[in-house]
Amino acid sequence: MTDIAPRIAVVAIGDPESPSLWSGTPSNIVQALRASGAEVIGVDLRSHLDMPAVDAVALPRVLAGLGRRGLRAGLDRERRVAQQSMVLARVRARTARRQFARIGAIDGVVQMGTGFAVPHRNVVSYEDMTTVQALAWPDTFWGDVPNYMAEARVRQQASAYKRNRAAAFSTNWAAQSAVTQLDCPPEKAHVVGIGPNFTAGPVRRRDWATPRFLFAGREWSRKNGPAVVEAFARVRELFPAAELHLAGHLPPIDRPGIVSHGHLDLAVPADRDRMLELWSTATCCVVPSRFEPAGIIYVEAMHAGIPAIGTTQGGAPDIIGDAGRAVDPEDPQALTAAMLEFCDPIAAATAGQRARRRSELYSWTRVAAGLQGALGLAYVPRPDAEERRRRVE
Repeated sequence: MTDIAPRIAVVAIGDPESPSLWSGTPSNIVQALRASGAEVIGVDLRSHLDMPAVDAVALPRVLAGLGRRGLRAGLDRERRVAQQSMVLARVRARTARRQFARIGAIDGVVQMGTGFAVPHRNVVSYEDMTTVQALAWPDTFWGDVPNYMAEARVRQQASAYKRNRAAAFSTNWAAQSAVTQLDCPPEKAHVVGIGPNFTAGPVRRRDWATPRFLFAGREWSRKNGPAVVEAFARVRELFPAAELHLAGHLPPIDRPGIVSHGHLDLAVPADRDRMLELWSTATCCVVPSRFEPAGIIYVEAMHAGIPAIGTTQGGAPDIIGDAGRAVDPEDPQALTAAMLEFCDPIAAATAGQRARRRSELYSWTRVAAGLQGALGLAYVPRPDAEERRRRVE
């Protein structure tokens, strides 16, 4: 350990300090590292070859396919293909080299993703899933990326795991894939968890007697919103007072007991207050996504002190643990049964207590500490670090 604060670069394809990038993960990591006393420099590796130029290069292919899929679908596909291009990976490596030369001496690098090489001796990557896992869900992530590009991307990721000092993951599910499917040396794989984007905190006198389910998510279909609505209809037959509150980009829904709040932007004070109210009155969070690499929403439920019903598909079971239930998103009976379980006030309150205890495992402070440990940069924080850490969380 040292009492000298390390100088750490957080590198991403996009602005690492933007709350909109990667669901706010890089931004939260930057803030947590700074709160611990480290000097942090955000490095954006986007270049002129990213979206505008790629669209121009891809235009002939797009136009050729207009009769089958339309302009927007064609452009979306070409963007996905281009983003996985090894050409862009090489460009980003050169961009990183130039940026590092401008920044000066750096003790360590946190690399968001492994789609590019970072020219530094001390690098830890951070991811919530591997390329192999993402390729198993083409409709959710990369689309119909050509096989040669997918194979090149797998090789690039495996190379990063061998080259870098360490590889950090949000769940054991992702870490095991890296070790068993991409030959990441086991001693390099670190599970550092994730943290919440929104912390409501536990409610002293929550009304557990009336079931109030909360679904929150931008992607209505991937988060399995339609299945939640159908399951709730069956729940309400047995519990007529039950409520389902929906937040996100939603279709029009007019059903008994369902309240739609639309998209709530946490950067807008009124929306943030509304989200706080929803977390404070809910008795269960239900987001049984079709696929979820980790699930920040489940961590937010823990911090609010309520159980979460999540998905078995992905790394969510690692996150949820005993703080709720993970169900097969294609099994409507299992989803309904889980919701009915938490209609019981004693069962919901007991699971909420477990959730609150489990929330101690998940914070951006812990993620930052894990990343620094993986980099070999553990140190004694400055005297004011504890107060700054509390402000971040």
